[in-house]
Amino acid sequence: MNEKKARPYKNPQINLRIPEELKNRIQRVANVNNRSMNAEIVNMLENSVKNAEIDLELYKKIFGWDVITPLTPENFGEEEIYTFTESELEKYIEIEIEKFKISFLTSIHKSKIN
Repeated sequence: MNEKKARPYKNPQINLRIPEELKNRIQRVANVNNRSMNAEIVNMLENSVKNAEIDLELYKKIFGWDVITPLTPENFGEEEIYTFTESELEKYIEIEIEKFKISFLTSIHKSKIN
C-alpha cells in the first residue's frame, strides 16, 4: 500500500543547491539576526518577492504597464524602447528612495528587536 507519511512541518520543503560562499554569507547574516538559516532564507525570499510585487505595482501606476516583458535575446529589438519623461523619471527616483528608506528603517528596527 502506498500511504503518504505525514510531514512533521506545516510548510512544504524544497531542496536547494547554492554555491558554498553564498551559503556561508547567508549563515553569517542569520547569525547576526539570531535566526536559523532556514528562517533567514525565508525572510530574504519574502522581502525579495514583496519588493518585486511593489516594483510591478509602481511600474503599473507610473507607466500604465500591466505586464513587464523581460528583455531577452529572443525579443530584443521587437518592442519599442520606452523613453522616460523627466517627470516620470523623477517619480521613479522618488519612489526608489522611499523604498530604500523603508527597507533600511525596517532592517534597523528588526536588528534592535533582536
